[in-house]
Amino acid sequence: MTCVNDSGCGGAKLSHIDLPESEHYSAFLGSRVTYWFCGAFQRYCMNHDVPGFADGEGMDFDQHELAALVAPRLLAIASASDDIWAGPLGEFHTARLASPAWELYGLRGLVEEGPPIVERPFQKGCIGYHVRNGDHDLRLYDWNRYMDFADSHGWRM
Repeated sequence: MTCVNDSGCGGAKLSHIDLPESEHYSAFLGSRVTYWFCGAFQRYCMNHDVPGFADGEGMDFDQHELAALVAPRLLAIASASDDIWAGPLGEFHTARLASPAWELYGLRGLVEEGPPIVERPFQKGCIGYHVRNGDHDLRLYDWNRYMDFADSHGWRM
């Protein structure tokens, strides 16, 4: 099982979604946190000549494709209601767009029951998603949802 928590761009947030208040790769290029990305990706960013690339618009791939590589294993993505910088809506859409990869295995990806609601997790498919109250952090609430998700898929012996 892979757990992704408040990861933002470079993590679970789609780059090709219009969330101007959320982080973009341009915020990290040349900053003190470039170690978050491997050298090959940094070179790709610096050498890409598509207009708008710094904000992810010129990329010919997006984060849901990376998330889909987890299939058929379990994937849990979490966001925080006040972590606008990480782009919770973009993280949620990654879970939705990655779902067809699980369907190739005859499994269900994200099983939605309406739009995401704070502290009402989606955990019925092989992709779990929850958004909790609060800011950018990994909290006990998140750990408990990850464990609930694993347990609901037979991890508890």
